Amino acid sequence: MPITANSFRGELAPPYLVERIINQALAGAPFTQSLTPVPTSTGKVVFPLASPTGAEWLNEMQPYPMATLNDDAYTVAAAKLGTIVLLSEESVSDTAFPIVEQLSNMLQDTAMSKLDTDLLNGDGQGTTPRGVLGAATTVPGASWIAGIGTAVGQLGAQGATATRIAFNPADHATENARVSPDGRPIWGPDGVAGQFGLTPVMVPSIPTGQALVYDHTRVYYIQRESEMRFLRERYAEQGAIGIRVTMRAAIAAPAALKSMRLVTLTTTPTATVKTR
Repeated sequence: MPITANSFRGELAPPYLVERIINQALAGAPFTQSLTPVPTSTGKVVFPLASPTGAEWLNEMQPYPMATLNDDAYTVAAAKLGTIVLLSEESVSDTAFPIVEQLSNMLQDTAMSKLDTDLLNGDGQGTTPRGVLGAATTVPGASWIAGIGTAVGQLGAQGATATRIAFNPADHATENARVSPDGRPIWGPDGVAGQFGLTPVMVPSIPTGQALVYDHTRVYYIQRESEMRFLRERYAEQGAIGIRVTMRAAIAAPAALKSMRLVTLTTTPTATVKTR
C-alpha cells in the first residue's frame, strides 16, 4: 500500500506504515537484524529445553530402557522500548518529502542503536533487557584467527554450526588491514571471518577486543508488534507532529553453550605480520 499524507491523519499509524518504517530502521541494529526473529502476541516466549537420555544397544528380547527427558524451560519476556520523534507539519503534508526514509533514519540513531546495545550488553536490571554477552562462554585468543578458530571448533563439538561473527567495526577494519612484510594483505577479500565461512556483522556497541561468534539460527530476536501514535495537540504550538514509537523486544539464547562464544583478544595485533 502506498504511503501518503493520509497515512498520518489518524491517531494510530496503520500497521503497513509501522511495519515499513521499523523494517527500514532495523538497519541501525545490525546485530538484532542478523538474528532469527520470533514474533509473539503475548510479550513472553517459553522455549522448552530437553536433554533426553536412555537409548541403548540391545540384545534380542532385552528390555528397552525408559528415556529420561531431563526437561526444563527457558522463559524470556519482551521489554518495552519507546521514543518520541518530531516532524514538522509541512513535511507531513509535503507529498515530495521522503517521510518514511526520514523517520527510519531518526529511529536508526535513537531506538535501534539502543536496541542493539542492550540486547548485547543489557544487565537485566529494572526495565532493561538482559543481553547475551554475559551468557556467552569466553574464548581467549592470542590473535583473532586463533580465537575465532577455537570458538568455531567448540561450537562444532556441541553440534552447532557457527554462521556469524559480531565485530566492532574498528577491530574488523584493523585486522583486515594487516599486511605481510612485502605489503600484501594477509587475508583475502572475505577477511579473517571468511577463513571459517562466517558472515561478519558490524556492531558498534560490541566492546573493542571482543567478537561474538554465534549460530544465528539458535539466537532469537523476540518481537511483539510495534506501535506508532500521532501526538498532534501536544506539539501544535511548535508546528510539529509528535510520533510516539513503542517497540517490545528481547533476545533469547536458550542453549547458550551450543549457540555462541565470546572471543576475547589477549594481545594487540601488529599492523605487519612478522616472518618466521
